[in-house]
Amino acid sequence: MDNFWTFLQQTAACSLTAAFLLILQRMFRDKLSPKWRYAVWLVLLVRLLVPAGWSVGSPLDVTVWFTCLQLLAELPLSSAWSSPWQLLTPRAGVPLLPAGGAPRSPTDWLFLLYLAGAVVCAAWLLLGWARLRGAVRRGRPLAEERLARIRDHAAALGLKAPARAVECPVPGPFLMGVLRPVLVVPQGWEFDGQVVLHELIHLKNRDVAAGWLTALFRCVHWCNPLLWKVFDRIDNQREQRCDQQVLERLRGEERRDYGRTLLSMAEDGVLRVPGATSMANGGAHIKARIEAIARFKTFPKGMGLVTGCMTVVLILQLACPFPVSAQAPVPAFVTQLGAGGQLAYAVTHRPTTPAGALDAFSKGIYKGTDDPNGAFTCVAAVTPWEELPALVEKLERTWAEFESNPFSRIDACEAAYRTGPIFRGLYGDGDGGYWTQMYFFRDGESRSNILWQRRTLSLRPQPDGTWTAEELSSAQGALPEDWRENYYGDTTLPIPEKPIYTWTAQADGVEIELWPDSNLRVQDAYVNGSAVTDLDLNAFGRSVRTERPDPDAQFVSCTGAMSGRLTNTTDEVKRFTLVARQFAGEDGTVFHSDDGFGSPFFSDPFFSHSSSALLGGYDIGGLELELRPGQSIPLYYGGQGHGRGRAGLPLEQCVSASVLEGQYQNRDTGEIFWLDLQREVNLQ
Repeated sequence: MDNFWTFLQQTAACSLTAAFLLILQRMFRDKLSPKWRYAVWLVLLVRLLVPAGWSVGSPLDVTVWFTCLQLLAELPLSSAWSSPWQLLTPRAGVPLLPAGGAPRSPTDWLFLLYLAGAVVCAAWLLLGWARLRGAVRRGRPLAEERLARIRDHAAALGLKAPARAVECPVPGPFLMGVLRPVLVVPQGWEFDGQVVLHELIHLKNRDVAAGWLTALFRCVHWCNPLLWKVFDRIDNQREQRCDQQVLERLRGEERRDYGRTLLSMAEDGVLRVPGATSMANGGAHIKARIEAIARFKTFPKGMGLVTGCMTVVLILQLACPFPVSAQAPVPAFVTQLGAGGQLAYAVTHRPTTPAGALDAFSKGIYKGTDDPNGAFTCVAAVTPWEELPALVEKLERTWAEFESNPFSRIDACEAAYRTGPIFRGLYGDGDGGYWTQMYFFRDGESRSNILWQRRTLSLRPQPDGTWTAEELSSAQGALPEDWRENYYGDTTLPIPEKPIYTWTAQADGVEIELWPDSNLRVQDAYVNGSAVTDLDLNAFGRSVRTERPDPDAQFVSCTGAMSGRLTNTTDEVKRFTLVARQFAGEDGTVFHSDDGFGSPFFSDPFFSHSSSALLGGYDIGGLELELRPGQSIPLYYGGQGHGRGRAGLPLEQCVSASVLEGQYQNRDTGEIFWLDLQREVNLQ
C-alpha cells in the first residue's frame, strides 16, 4: 500500500472478508468447536497479508469499484503518489513509503495522515508493552521450589514449561515473551494448577506471537473500526480456544472449578498489551466463556477435517482465487458506472496472452458500431497506459456524435464488417512482440461477392506480464470472384493481398515469390450474412464465444498453406521442380509435408535450421511446374487444419515462419539453384 487508494482497497477487501467470516461463524455457531472457530480466522490472516490486487475474480473483489473511484477522483487532481491511469494493485498488505516526491493533492495528504496514524498507533502499543516489560524486569523471580512445582506440573501434563517465572504487582497471571517466554504471576500468588495449565496451553499454541500479529494489523488498519472489533473477537476466541483445550484435560468437578476460577477474575483488570496473554479478558467476555464451559462437549474429530477443508476453500476463493471464466458478460454495474467503471474493469482485466489481446481488440472493433460502451471496455483493456486519456476523449466524442445524429448508428451497423475475426499469421517483430493481420468480412452486392476489411496489429508485451494491441494500418477489398476454386476449408482464405512476411528470389530466369500463410482463430467467429457463411470460418476447433474478452485466451484453430506467385521472365519454356521449407527462428518449428522430401536433391544438411511441428504455412516438397514464356501464375499449395477448441493450441506452434529456405531444379538440364530468398516486411 503506497497511496491512499491502495490502502482503501486493501482495508475494504479485508473488511468484506471479515464480515463474511462473522456471518459464517454465526451460521455454524453450535457446529464448530472454539478451536476451529478460531482456526477459520486464518482466512482473514491470508487476506490481510495478500495484496488485494492479487485476488481479482474473488466473490468479494473490490478492485473494479476502487479503480473507478480512483479514476473519478484523480482526474481533476495532480497527485504525486497516485494517478487515474495507474492500475490499482497494492504491492503489499502493509503500508510502504510512497515514491514521487512531496504530497500535492488531498489524496496524498490523506495517505500521509494515514501513515502518521499508523505510526502513532504503533508507538502507543509499543509504549504499553515497554512499560509492562519494565515492570516484569523489576519483578522478583519465583523461589526455586515454587518454580520446580510449575515445572513438575507441566511435565505431568506433557507440556513445556516457561524458562522463567516472576511475580509482579499485576492483576492476574499471564505469559509474556516470544523467544524467551516468562510466566508472570501476582505478588503472593498461590499455586493453581488450572491457571498454570491455561498459560501452558498458551505457550504450546504460541499465542504470544499471535497476539503480536493482531497488534501489527491493528496499526495497519487503525482507522477501520470493523477490523478493530474483529481483532478483539479474535483475541477473545483465542482465549475460548485455550479454555476448550484446558477442559479437554479436566474431568467432572475439575471443570466446574475451572469455571469458578474464571468467575473470580471477572472483576480483575484487563491486560490489553501486545505480546502478553491474559486469562482475564473482562467481565462480559468471561461470562460468555463460562456459558461455553457450561455447555462444553467434545466435538467429533471429523469436524476438524471439515473445518480445515472449508478454510482452504475459503482462502482460495476469497484471498487467492483462480481466474474467473470469461463466459459471463461484463457485470452490469460496470456499465452503470459509466466510462469510469468501464475503464476500471478494463485495466483490471488486461490480457495475459497474445491471443487474449487479439480477443479483446477484435471484440472492441465488433462492438464499435452498436455498443460504444462495450467497445470502449474491450479496447481499453489492450491500450497502453499512456494512451488511455485519449481513448476516454474518443469515447466522449463518439457518444456526442450518436446523440446528435441517432441514425448514424444505424447506418454504421449496416455498413459494418461483422463476420470474423480471422487473424492472418502471427509474425515475430524481433523485439518480443508480434504482428498480425485481423480480417472481418461482410456480404457484397451479389452472392459470390464477399468484402473484407483488414487491420494490421502490433502486439506488445508489458513489464507487468500483460499484452497491448495497436493498429498500424488498415485496408479494404473484395475476395476474387473465383475464390471458392482455391478454398477447401482446411486451407487459408485466398485473400488477394500479401501477408506481413513474404520472400522473393530469382533462379534460372524465374521470379519466385512465396509466403507461408496461416489463418488463426481465438474463439468462434461471428457470422452475420448469407454469402459469408460459405467461408466456414469455424470449421476447426469450435469453441464457446464469450461476450466479454478472455484475458487468458489461446488460439483454438490454425489452418495453413503455402502461397505465392511464379513468373517466367524469359522467352523459353521453364520446366522445374520447386522445394521450400519454412522455419520459425533458429530454434523454431516446421511442419513437414511428406510429398517430395525424399527427392535426391533435397538434403537435410542444406537446411540450416532445426525443425519440429509448425501448424501454420506448408512446406513445398518436389513440386513440378511448367511456365510458358512470360507466364505468371499464382501459387496455392498444400493445406492443413488443426483445432483444439477447449485446451487451445500451443503458442509456439502457431507462430508464422520467420525463415524460408529452398531450391530450384531445372528438369531439362538437371541444374540445381539454391534459392537466395529475401524476406520483405509489409505493415501497410
